[in-house]
Amino acid sequence: MQRLRVRPAICVFCKLERSLLKSLASPPCRKRHTTDVQQSRNAFDDGDTFRVRRFLSGKGFIPDEKKKRASFTKRSGHDRDRGNNQAQAEPYEQALSKARRKVKEELKNAPIVEQLKQENQEFEPYWASFIKKLESGFVLPHDEGGQTMSRGLVQAYKQRGIGGLEDRLKYAFYGLVTGSRFSKSDIINQKILADLRYPTEWFPATRGLQREIHLHVGPTNSGKTYHALQALEAAETGMYAGPLRLLAHEVYTRMNAKGKRCVLITGEERRSPDESTESKMVACTVEMATLSRPVDVAVVDEIQMIGGNERGWAWTQAVLGIQAKELHLCGEARTVPLLKELFASVGEKVQVHEYTRLSPLAMAEESLDGDLKKLRKGDCIVSFSVVGIHALRRRIEQQTKRKVATVYGSLPPETRAHQARLFNDPDNDYDYLVASDAIGMGLNLSVHKVVTSP
Repeated sequence: MQRLRVRPAICVFCKLERSLLKSLASPPCRKRHTTDVQQSRNAFDDGDTFRVRRFLSGKGFIPDEKKKRASFTKRSGHDRDRGNNQAQAEPYEQALSKARRKVKEELKNAPIVEQLKQENQEFEPYWASFIKKLESGFVLPHDEGGQTMSRGLVQAYKQRGIGGLEDRLKYAFYGLVTGSRFSKSDIINQKILADLRYPTEWFPATRGLQREIHLHVGPTNSGKTYHALQALEAAETGMYAGPLRLLAHEVYTRMNAKGKRCVLITGEERRSPDESTESKMVACTVEMATLSRPVDVAVVDEIQMIGGNERGWAWTQAVLGIQAKELHLCGEARTVPLLKELFASVGEKVQVHEYTRLSPLAMAEESLDGDLKKLRKGDCIVSFSVVGIHALRRRIEQQTKRKVATVYGSLPPETRAHQARLFNDPDNDYDYLVASDAIGMGLNLSVHKVVTSP
């Protein structure tokens, strides 16, 4: 049985420090820059890393191509590092002197220097103080390892060459300027406030409640979420928190269709059935769950994601912080030991409800062998790329003369739901479904057979 771990929340200060360290651990390149921009829409930490890297570089990502450092368009960041390591023919002292001159020129146009000018402070005194501390073996205030600045520069040069040396100098200078604005007692107080190692102590208001915890566990298509939502529908006030906007939208639509006025809250939008934004029912993504609002019933879906590296903190926060008289958790059976231990640490008991699969699942005895004419109404073909999905759709429509519904992750929730309705309707021409693995979470589909494409 796989053991899950609770991921505690991370404060803004810790995220900023981690982002600064990330910018040194792996050199920025054009490919990594593009990835960070895409991921910053969904994850604060990645977006923050992108901003901090620009902040550190002063002039952005693209280096001066006249220097010996390779152009990002020619070699990856890792190749650049190998080139730097091979180019360490010059002595460290000579490389340090060269790096200091270059970094000093770059920092003159950096945002933090512009801020110093606005505060009527000059760059040169800070730089002179920085060089003096560097030569005297100064230890940065936030370096808990006690490593001197000069030793850190030597290690950076050995590991990443002249590029690593320049990045380390910039990081050390920013750390010195920022740290000089706080006293030692200020830093100690901030560390105490940001200490999130004991999640059971985070929510004193919730600890004052005697909550009734229901854990619904079982495989896919076992009815666990259905039974939890039945309890939510019977409540006067309630909340649903799920991992996807699609799931939250489905509950939002379901509640309003049954006469339970519900609002939708996600990281991308806030939606209400009318002009008023107040409601006794809320459907939201788990990161947007309200922890300060008492409700009768709350449902937290896909509870096994509490062990996730990236989003586990949100489930930990929701499980421990939601102020509900009844808390229903839905997910996989492997979470039972972890959750029992977690709730025991705060003095709460768990009622476990186990479910079995409602429809049988069996392996087909033979393959289609690439013959799409063997498909039958209600079959779903799974492909793992958008290009593959559209190519399969065209081939199936050409060979079978029947219409095909498509579902994949980048489609808007409304479009995905509409395509699912077309496929589920037995009275139209949409006999087949071509989809990605997005069908595995949040859609109820009348699939008779699942076929995976090579």
